[in-house]
Amino acid sequence: LEQRCAQGNAKQANAAEGFVVNDQRICFKAADFKAEGNPRRFTQLTQQKQQLEKLSRKLASMRIDYSRASGEHKLQLGEQIRKDEQQELLLISSIEQLTKDIRKAENSQ
Repeated sequence: LEQRCAQGNAKQANAAEGFVVNDQRICFKAADFKAEGNPRRFTQLTQQKQQLEKLSRKLASMRIDYSRASGEHKLQLGEQIRKDEQQELLLISSIEQLTKDIRKAENSQ
């Protein structure tokens, strides 16, 4: 399996460029992972990151709308923002745990 590093140091790699396993190894696609189940986990992680980005953009837009709204519409937006913020926190937590699980499995190979 090919091991690649961004500019000789994995710590400098941008998350969009790959998944940093350790200082010597970055995986760029699901097939780069050695540990059983990690290709699937990496795909899931990528999907969750995309969901988080989409949700974050939606929340930003809703917050702008909220600042301009009044009355009943403002109450409805506030409730939806709270629900989406809870979902955002759950996604962040899931992404962090999945990242740890992938890294741990890869480093134990």
